[in-house]
Amino acid sequence: IYSMIVADNGDILACGNSGWGTGTISSFLLRLSSAGNILWRKQLNHAGTSNPVYKHLYLNGNDLYVLADESVDRSYFQLQQWDAVNGQLTWNKRLAVPGSNKLEAGLVTKIGDTVYALLSQYIPSDFEPTKIAARSLVTAFNDKGDYLSSFRLDIPEHDELGYDQALGEHLPSSYLQTTDNNFVVAAKRLSGAHGVTLTKFTPGGLAMW
Repeated sequence: IYSMIVADNGDILACGNSGWGTGTISSFLLRLSSAGNILWRKQLNHAGTSNPVYKHLYLNGNDLYVLADESVDRSYFQLQQWDAVNGQLTWNKRLAVPGSNKLEAGLVTKIGDTVYALLSQYIPSDFEPTKIAARSLVTAFNDKGDYLSSFRLDIPEHDELGYDQALGEHLPSSYLQTTDNNFVVAAKRLSGAHGVTLTKFTPGGLAMW
């Protein structure tokens, strides 16, 4: 289980993945009542060499947004919209980000009519060329899933090092949406074993602090 959120009525929605390394790969979505009863559950069985790994959820009315990175081809990510009432898929978008060593899904949210997907993009460092650094990548879509725009923060550069499991994952940067509809990213500094950076920035890419 990667992400859980609570609806206004107390229902719980969750996403997760299973079967990595077994040859039977699946992703899950489910909705539970506040008493823990399953209202609906979806199991998606994947085939092929690169498959979505469900990471983050956001609920807006009856629209449930799911952000996923991928298991093998880490230059792609997927954004989906589901009907939170009956668990039916509304649309799915798969997008490539050229030049990425890999992408880690960080946050999906909606501000006004715009859906935002935030990811950590791993590319060679501008300041330490021998290292791979994580940069904050923000992509914007309309509520039909049509791509609108994107930007990447030049700084800070974050360290990619962390645990390395079967998926080749690393500790991702942490993203938050603030109450004033901006974003904060926190992660380990590229240089300095014990350093952490926190950056607040607008949905348009302006660093506030």
